[in-house]
Order: sequence, then structure tokens, then C-alpha cells
Amino acid sequence: MPCAPRPPVLRPKVSVIFSGKNTAVTMSEILTVLPWSAGNMSAIMPSVSISVTGTAPVYIHSIIFKHWPNKNKFIMSTFVFPARTTNAEIELGTTLQPKFGPDGLIPCITSDHVTNEVLMFAYMNAESLTHTLLSGKATYWSRSRNKLWTKGEESGNAQLVKAVLTDCDQDVILLKVENVGGVACHNGYKSCFYRQLAAGAIPDDEASLKLEFAARRVIDPATLYKKK
Repeated sequence: MPCAPRPPVLRPKVSVIFSGKNTAVTMSEILTVLPWSAGNMSAIMPSVSISVTGTAPVYIHSIIFKHWPNKNKFIMSTFVFPARTTNAEIELGTTLQPKFGPDGLIPCITSDHVTNEVLMFAYMNAESLTHTLLSGKATYWSRSRNKLWTKGEESGNAQLVKAVLTDCDQDVILLKVENVGGVACHNGYKSCFYRQLAAGAIPDDEASLKLEFAARRVIDPATLYKKK
């Protein structure tokens, strides 16, 4: 009897960004770092299919996997950011070349897309910037918790990204967002910048360094976050 045809082997869709300092590599070198980067995923690496083309240098920031076939589980997503080139290209060119610091982070300012009011300041790494671009929801890197943090994942007050800008040096990201729920601060304020320095402040006079509330609290934070 003829053998039944084997079902096709399902492979995860993978591209690679390497975590750590900004180190220029060529696309062909990605395969060299891939097994090390996979960490505890190394057992399944033989099933990974990768197509590598081109020799232009890129900055490799982290390794991320897309959806694994037949599993309704998000493992990781993918993105490779271009290498930083000349000052002229960085400052006046049309390609995003973000400058991540030695710690792998880039500062991010977030503002209301309608009023331009500054809502908050945070940091991103390559993975959180990737997630922001792919999901359309502002996602940051929490330095205190050492993990990705999608705004609104606990409070419900998500930030829907309307525009992504960068400055002249491409070392700062500016997000313009729809501030769902009208609260960006974990203390229940629309903006994290709800206090201002009083007039007449003198740096070496502690008594004069008074903060005044410049906004009203929108909601009691106790109602936003569930007790763990």
C-alpha cells in the first residue's frame, strides 16, 4: 500500500535581533549568534527555518520568536533595526536608526495626540519598541521590574499609538497616543507631570524648593489596580 503523505512540517517564523550593546554585524553573522541567543529554546532550534540575504550591517538587539504554529500562545515577535550610519543619514535621512544606549535602552516621551500634553516619560528597549510598532499599543521596558510593560495591562488605561517620532539624533522616541481612560499616571492623574516647582526656587535653599499641584487627580488609583 502506498504510504500516506506526511503532513507538512510547521516552522515558526523567525527573524533575529540580538540583545545587548549596539554591535554591528552582517546578516550572515546572525546564524552564528542564534543558538546562543535562543537560550532555553535551543531544544527546538533544529526546527527553525531562516532565510538570510544581503550583507548590509544591522544592529542586532534581541532574539524574538513569532507565533509558534498550532499554539494560541504568543512567544515573541520580530524586528531588526537598521545600523546607525552617517550623521547626515541619521539627522536628515528617512530611515529609522534608533540609538540604544549601552544598557540597551532608549528614552521615550509620550504625549496626547490631540492636545500634545506630555503624559509620561519611560524607556524602551528593542523588544518593547518592536511590540509597540507591531501591536499599536505603547509598550515600555520597566527598569524596576526588569520586564516588558504594555501600558494599561493592569489598569485598562491603554495608550493607542497614533504616531511615532524621533529627534534629530534619533536617540529619543516620541509617541503620540490616544490616552484611553484619560489616565496615564499610576497615581490617578492624566499626566505623570502633575506638580510644578513653585516660583522663586533657589537651588541651594531647600525651603524654597516647593512643589505645587498643577492638576487634579482623575481617579483613585486603588480603583485602577487590583490588590495582589
